[in-house]
Amino acid sequence: MAAWGTPLLDLAWVWWTLRWRDLPAARWHGFLEAYRVAGGVRLAAAREEVRALALGQIAGLLVRSRGQPAAFAEWQRRAVWSLALAFPEV
Repeated sequence: MAAWGTPLLDLAWVWWTLRWRDLPAARWHGFLEAYRVAGGVRLAAAREEVRALALGQIAGLLVRSRGQPAAFAEWQRRAVWSLALAFPEV
């Protein structure tokens, strides 16, 4: 089910996106449960691992947006916002 690499990357990015959009926590819990059932794999990660995966995604987006000042500034803003987040255990 994972787009690239570990399924934990998908989970980290979905969690980050739900938080960024200020959506209800129930959506995260529903997604996580459905993902576990559909994926057939046991998922477990500490908060620090989930944080590293989400911040890694943002780092990649910063690299890809370097030549686009508005996009780069927006991803810098999101990176700063993300550093203050408390990430979940999976």
